[in-house]
Amino acid sequence: MRNIKLLLEDVSCLYGEEQSDLLSPCINSILDRQFYVRFHFQEGMKLLKEFLQDRDGPHALIRLALRKDQDESNEFYLRRKQAKAHMVACMQSMHTLSDTLAHVVYFSTGQNLDTKTCLESKKVLMFSVQKALKLDPTKAEIEGLLKQLTEHVDYRYLADIVNHSKHRRIIGTPFSVSMIEDADQPPYGLQLEAFEHEGRTHSSKWLEPFLEREYKRQADLIIQIGEKLNRWVKNKRTLADL
Repeated sequence: MRNIKLLLEDVSCLYGEEQSDLLSPCINSILDRQFYVRFHFQEGMKLLKEFLQDRDGPHALIRLALRKDQDESNEFYLRRKQAKAHMVACMQSMHTLSDTLAHVVYFSTGQNLDTKTCLESKKVLMFSVQKALKLDPTKAEIEGLLKQLTEHVDYRYLADIVNHSKHRRIIGTPFSVSMIEDADQPPYGLQLEAFEHEGRTHSSKWLEPFLEREYKRQADLIIQIGEKLNRWVKNKRTLADL
């Protein structure tokens, strides 16, 4: 998010310092979560790539996949397990970003100060914040960007895999070697297994390109949402000063 200091100042002037104090840690949590996502992704990929740097030929990769060498296989198993731990943490933090962003919007637009939109803390969720935004036409652009964030196919996939892994079982990430030459997919790497969640069936998916793609999409939208919030709060403050 950009212009954080300005947003906090405008919120403080518009609603009072206590409101700014509620908002500030939520914004900081967005920045922390984005750091965690990048950290876990980079560390997970590093663990695998360091091990595979001298074993990335087709023959060596097939030997790994078929577990031809027990000692090598045991070391690779440990590396994959460590990488998977990072990837599970990466996906959990990425999914949490939208929940924290809901609080940023909630406090920035003063929903907690209005009896029509004030909620118990445990009920401050993305869908409830979006519902309240629809009551005010001046917040339509913010609400539209939140819809873009949460109604995208990759976000829904991420939500399903995180919730399934949290409540039922962690989705497997076997190491796979592709025999198909395709510029849009890696020749080898971790794949998320196919799974079903609440009646929705998801096919297997290459892990690295999915996480890179969804992180960038979310990061770009969070910046846009932050800019719209800045503009809305500034306009609201200007009108209040008239």
